[in-house]
Amino acid sequence: MTHPRSNRLVLFATAAVVLAAALPSAAAPPDPTLESYARAREVVDAAVAATGGAARINAITTLVVEQSGTGWSRNQSPQVAPPFASNPQQGRIILDLAGGRLSSEISGGFPGGTFATRTVITPEEKFVLDLQRRTVQPNDALALVNFDFFHRLMPPLLLRKALQQAASLRWLGRRDLDGRPHDLVTFAWDNGLTPTVYIDAATHLVSKYELLFPDNLTGDAVSELSFPGYREVSGVQVPTGYVQHIAGVKATELRYDEVRIDAPVDEAAFEVPFGFRPIAPPPTGDPRVVELAKDVYMIEGLANWGYNFFFVAFDEYLVAFDASVSRAVSARAIALIKEKVPDRPIRYLVLSHHHDDHSGGVGAFVDEGAIVITTAANRAYLEEMAASVSSLDGPVPEGDRGTPSFELVSGTRTFKDATHEVVVHDIGPSPHAAEMLVMYLPAEKILFEADLLNTPRSGPVGPAGDVTVHFAEAIRRLGLEVGTIVGIHGGVGSTADLEDALRRRAAR
Repeated sequence: MTHPRSNRLVLFATAAVVLAAALPSAAAPPDPTLESYARAREVVDAAVAATGGAARINAITTLVVEQSGTGWSRNQSPQVAPPFASNPQQGRIILDLAGGRLSSEISGGFPGGTFATRTVITPEEKFVLDLQRRTVQPNDALALVNFDFFHRLMPPLLLRKALQQAASLRWLGRRDLDGRPHDLVTFAWDNGLTPTVYIDAATHLVSKYELLFPDNLTGDAVSELSFPGYREVSGVQVPTGYVQHIAGVKATELRYDEVRIDAPVDEAAFEVPFGFRPIAPPPTGDPRVVELAKDVYMIEGLANWGYNFFFVAFDEYLVAFDASVSRAVSARAIALIKEKVPDRPIRYLVLSHHHDDHSGGVGAFVDEGAIVITTAANRAYLEEMAASVSSLDGPVPEGDRGTPSFELVSGTRTFKDATHEVVVHDIGPSPHAAEMLVMYLPAEKILFEADLLNTPRSGPVGPAGDVTVHFAEAIRRLGLEVGTIVGIHGGVGSTADLEDALRRRAAR
């Protein structure tokens, strides 16, 4: 027989279940991913509407930008410390979005020289025109990233890409910029980049975007592109130009002198001009070690074949020349050196000059225990460079970094044993860098240099700039008997190439 109290407990429990079923359920907490996406989508849709509307920006077929302004040579100036040298720049960008074509022309200066190039990418071909040397070089390595970069220079196209990648949109919060509230959103670009886009909460226009990148001097760093103003062109709000900062330092400031949307493009901009000499495309494949003379080596193919690397094997140690473009590239060079000459340490690293595409990997050599041969003004800069590590290049190595040891050159520094001799000459001040070292092998008549004579891997040299004129004068002043001139960039040259460059300058 069931106890009456048990019956009451059953009745109460049943009633509670029925009542709970009848009441509305408690609201589920918001999903953070959906919430972040919804907020970002709201912000981006408002920006698209303010910029011209989705229908208009998605219908853009061509875009032409004529631009001019100034570039600052961060870590590439004659002096190691700021203020950095500035040079005028001008150019033209043609984006044929319907045809998948790009023509980008830029000209300007750099310390001790000038440049003028045009890069062309079409579905059928990719090539670079050197407008000073009047050469054309096919280059299949010109990737989609080149095309995408110019999309990011124009906010309507940046927003169009955000709409295409809508599932990756996320809201990062709100922050003041120049005293005005901005919504920060991000999304995944096709090539894996994730820009942080600042959108003005009042005007809904893009004020700037930021990207992370590994910097040789500061480690993990931010590159930012800001748009100071807007104007309307063909129903689309376009910026008046842009200002770029790299790791907090102004690098470029360009005006958009003219912007044309959906206008016919100049077909000649996608063609090779008459009379341009073809030169061989850049080499491909893995780096290789080439013996230039007994115990004298060049590593070709580092950093996508943009850099050579040199080292000399003495009886008890090795001397290397320059530290290439980054710690990672120099680490690869060091591995190749150890593979070729496994029984001797890299005791010395000779740095030609402070520019970060030649000193960026100094930390890898310092960690190996190499003594850095440089000039007095570069020491503090190189100490900072050697200590810098970016997590964006991979896991940060464990343990303490090596402590740099320096030998400061003023005049000459000679390395010599029973069978080898290398003389380091200080030839500064050069128009390219105030302090400049070259490495000379008297017996072999080989001269190693950086940025002073860039002999192409095929085709003729270009007209000599002020840097090359100064280099030739230094060789004559020092009385060096030079047969072979090998630069960090390009191929193996000779004094004949140097004289040819000087003749071309005189003729021009």
